[in-house]
Amino acid sequence: MSAHRHPAARRALGAVLLAGLGLLLGGCGERAQELQVKGPDASPWSGKPGGFGASGWQGGDQSAWQEQIRQRGQRQNEYARTGVSGSGAAGNATLPAPAASQP
Repeated sequence: MSAHRHPAARRALGAVLLAGLGLLLGGCGERAQELQVKGPDASPWSGKPGGFGASGWQGGDQSAWQEQIRQRGQRQNEYARTGVSGSGAAGNATLPAPAASQP
């Protein structure tokens, strides 16, 4: 079964090769990737509370925003959540003394 005897197979092979060539050459065209700056950023606390805002936070209130950020950080702190304290609580864990070897 050669491609010379079957014109449909030859057309299919040509279409596959043409599509492969198109995919290879498609990667050669790169568009410019430039940062589009629209203006200066506003302070994070100046936004308005939306569907994703924490309860108790009012837009424009810097102290309330900082308190919400502090509370969010404390909820992610495993030591605060589990009540662990001591030398290892701040990430300065010490290794236990090695066990004495027996003769």
